[in-house]
Amino acid sequence: MKSVVRFRTGDGVYAVPVENAREVLAPTGLTPLPSPHPDVAGLLEREGGALTILSALGAGRQHVLVLDAGDRPFGLLVEEVMGVDRIDETALAPPPAGQHDPVIAGVIDSGHGMVLLVDVANLAGRLQP
Repeated sequence: MKSVVRFRTGDGVYAVPVENAREVLAPTGLTPLPSPHPDVAGLLEREGGALTILSALGAGRQHVLVLDAGDRPFGLLVEEVMGVDRIDETALAPPPAGQHDPVIAGVIDSGHGMVLLVDVANLAGRLQP
């Protein structure tokens, strides 16, 4: 069994491994960057520093899901954090064909529709100069 945090954007339902999720924040005080990289929505002040916030998975502005791929945390704008699910590894299908950038690591058959498993390390790579 694998535990995932399931969330929704305006474009679909996604999940990340629970070990990569840190917390959920309000996007209050989101400061845009001048000349940002694609998918960077801005910065939030957090623990005395600046947390980079991505908008890489479509429309969503209600919450920030703080993620960590091992080197440094970052935020992802989402519409709703739906909860923690336990999935059977056999319910995880391989990544879909046709991705230009391998953001989706697999497809979960949840019984209630398709949930796309996000590759958190791939998203974190978007923060590199």
